[in-house]
Amino acid sequence: MKQKQRSAALKLIGVVVLCVCSVPIALFPAAALDAGVQQAPGSSRADPARGPQPMDSPPPPPGEVRLSFLAGQLVMAGMDGTQPDAELLRQAREGEIGGVLLFSRNVSPGLPSSMQALQDAARQGDDPPLLIATDQEGGAVSRLPGPPRSPRQIGSEALAQSEGAATAALLATNHVNVDLAPVADVVSPGGFEAAQGRGFPGSSERVGALASAFAGGLQGGRVAATAKHFPGIGTLTLDTDHTLGQLQLSPAALQDQLVPFRRLIEHGVDLVMLANAVCPALDPAQPAVFSRNIAEGLLRHQLGFGGVVITDDLEAQSLRGDVGERAVRAVEAGADVVLLASAAGGRAAYNALLAAVQSGRLSGERLLQSYRRLRALKANLAY
Repeated sequence: MKQKQRSAALKLIGVVVLCVCSVPIALFPAAALDAGVQQAPGSSRADPARGPQPMDSPPPPPGEVRLSFLAGQLVMAGMDGTQPDAELLRQAREGEIGGVLLFSRNVSPGLPSSMQALQDAARQGDDPPLLIATDQEGGAVSRLPGPPRSPRQIGSEALAQSEGAATAALLATNHVNVDLAPVADVVSPGGFEAAQGRGFPGSSERVGALASAFAGGLQGGRVAATAKHFPGIGTLTLDTDHTLGQLQLSPAALQDQLVPFRRLIEHGVDLVMLANAVCPALDPAQPAVFSRNIAEGLLRHQLGFGGVVITDDLEAQSLRGDVGERAVRAVEAGADVVLLASAAGGRAAYNALLAAVQSGRLSGERLLQSYRRLRALKANLAY
């Protein structure tokens, strides 16, 4: 094994010593990083025909994982411009980010080389590959030109799977390995998602079937799929990027919104995105992104989701408070990835998470829980 490969693997597996200024604060046995990592039920990720993956190397000798590294792996930050600047490359190299979020403003003919430069920077720092994500839903919300078509134009599972596969091919060609899609909300007439052409047509069962087929097409192409916006915002009339939604749902209506998410989880969807919306029936005080009742109680324990939980944009106007504090609250609630639309927001989130774990507000074990899930996800993606 080459030295850099060996060093990268040392960060991923082995005895883990969490340090602040070289002072060890916790010791984890060699199996700690692997404990609790398993495929979600029905996941297509166990397919041996897909060949060796970037993290398939055998267990190396013990190594260290720093608190700063663990904090960084939970951060997905936006990028300024069409090329990563020196600061973003440094963050990738130093392990201060675990992923990058792309918008239309970042897309140019040079996108593949830009994303490769970021992955190269992570590799130079002996860090795991980055998650490179974008919203490629189809219709009004697509950051790159090309597939998929609008979800409301997809009426069969075969077409949904085909559109997912075509989308995966487009994204992988551009070195993007996470699609923040499909929308799994059961969209109501008059809702903001209906006006934007987002969401699959039909009943909750139909939405679940179509969304699962689309996700299967994505993941078959080694691009992660993201079921959003949990626990379901299809009834809202105002965009949650600008207004904090209030999901006034009866118990029956809430269960109906959950049907597609149940279906996607059963079929092994990689990620679930928490909504910037309050659901009083589940948690009257906190939006889903900050609600342990929703992220842990409902999503993980009741629905059995074992994959990666990601927030919606924590810089959204609908949320209040310091951006760094938002990131800490989201991780406390159970998020594995905090999503920030800007590079500055990503830096604020990283600094706040590191300070929180140094102070003891967040434990090293809590960060390790998320890191294990992220490691399992990254082992199966295109780079």
